Amino acid sequence: MCKPGEYPVDEHDLLDDDQSTALEPADQAEVDDLLSSAQAAAAQTFGPFNDLPDSPFYTAEELSPEATWEQIAERVVLATRAAVVHGAAGRPITVEAVRRLHEIIFATTFPEHAGRLRVRGEEAQYGIVLGAAERPIPQSARATAGARVLKRLERACAEFNDAALAQDQREAMQLDEVVLPAARLYVKVLSIHPFLDGNGRTAYALLQYALVRSGLICVALEDFAAHQRTLGIALRDDSRQSYLPLRDLLVDKLVKAKPQDEL
Repeated sequence: MCKPGEYPVDEHDLLDDDQSTALEPADQAEVDDLLSSAQAAAAQTFGPFNDLPDSPFYTAEELSPEATWEQIAERVVLATRAAVVHGAAGRPITVEAVRRLHEIIFATTFPEHAGRLRVRGEEAQYGIVLGAAERPIPQSARATAGARVLKRLERACAEFNDAALAQDQREAMQLDEVVLPAARLYVKVLSIHPFLDGNGRTAYALLQYALVRSGLICVALEDFAAHQRTLGIALRDDSRQSYLPLRDLLVDKLVKAKPQDEL
């Protein structure tokens, strides 16, 4: 079993040997800025340990719940940095890259689960929040059947890649148009729930990839209640489902983080 600190990761971790030199030197200053924002955003989103999570997944062997949380939070930063370089290099997202992000995050705490997709017979549920802000209603939703995880994840990746290539061909787009495919990828990965646990952290790193691939910057999701409320609407399975509140939340964060003319 790997111990904390024994599993090295660098910013090119999602790139193969040829792709690791894909960034031109002129791009490096911009990438350095993105990496700084990625690290800050991840640290804000996954802050200090403040509760005992319900899942037994969060008590690693030989670690306390608090130490497990801290170890995973550090690995989320590493995964997010790798995802950002992948996006800055203009590389497509693939199932293997998604799997690798999960592996980076959990290799030092839960190596037996790290990077392993759910398969037939491994079913899952996840929590969502519905209702008004004043009266939130926690509910559970059924994730994609284990037997269909791979196909649905392939489809979600392909949909984002097609949208990103289409954006590359357009001279001008409104910010909300640019953000929507990133929001959709984030939500679809969460609804697929491709792993037994750790899907939220993996999807967070993927969201940062998608934003950077779209020419934007990283954002923190530290306002838990607002984030969960908009995510709940996006994860509904009825006629009231919509990606727009989540998209608008991301747009608001991007506008506040950087002047409009620089987005």
